[in-house]
Amino acid sequence: MSKARTLDDVLGPIAALKTTRAKGDAFERLTKWFLENDPVLGKRFEKVEMWKKWKHNDGQDTGIDLVATEKDGTWCAIQCKYHEDRTQTVHQSEVKGLVAKAESLSKKHKSQTRLEDHSLAARAEALSKKHKREMHLMFVHSGGDLSSNAAKMLRDANCSVIGYHDLRSSHIQDWSLDRRAARAERQDLREHQKEALSSVVGGFKGADRGQLIMACGTGKTRTAMTIAEKMVGGGVGAVYRPLHLAHPPDPGRVVTACQHQPPLRGGMLR
Repeated sequence: MSKARTLDDVLGPIAALKTTRAKGDAFERLTKWFLENDPVLGKRFEKVEMWKKWKHNDGQDTGIDLVATEKDGTWCAIQCKYHEDRTQTVHQSEVKGLVAKAESLSKKHKSQTRLEDHSLAARAEALSKKHKREMHLMFVHSGGDLSSNAAKMLRDANCSVIGYHDLRSSHIQDWSLDRRAARAERQDLREHQKEALSSVVGGFKGADRGQLIMACGTGKTRTAMTIAEKMVGGGVGAVYRPLHLAHPPDPGRVVTACQHQPPLRGGMLR
């Protein structure tokens, strides 16, 4: 059996492709495979199709790269953006065409409400009206964090965001794109997460509030949810509230992969 491949193993060869178009096409295929095989998204979507092969694409190629059909029959229009630099900030200029609204949107709709022709939101709105079916928006990229302006723009457009760190956090064991993914079983907390858990639980024995500060990518969501589970015990509900509402992490992945519960609808993907 061949060795399991990581996300970086499959992203690496994309950087070696000669043209921007080739890199973009390859990342679209990777994104499609991810949406089909991720433990949470694989349950959310009935199927994921390339825009070029989607039967309702009306022959135009503007803004939308993939279309996912959700279990409830609604659609999700997806745009993919490849970044070779995994730490590169995604700026407002990169998502402006994705969600920008025309000035006529804020007027009294003297004509039909329009969005800029080449935006993902425009294409999604047009398709939604034509087929009388709700359509959500999603932006998938392989870069770093969103700038504050980019995050606000995407949030205002109700556009879900999946970045490189979100892709890495998926409980997919093998990223070999030529076969279905093997999904990771529940993993134990890492040492720094165990230390955080112990410190927080101990701290609440003598206080009713406190702070836990952890760096990006160190598992804040997993740690916070484990702390909540430890504090409230079984059979009692607890609310996890992300501080960064523009791009919250996806607790559904933690719940689904680590506690074998039905996935939460919300978080990053709604």
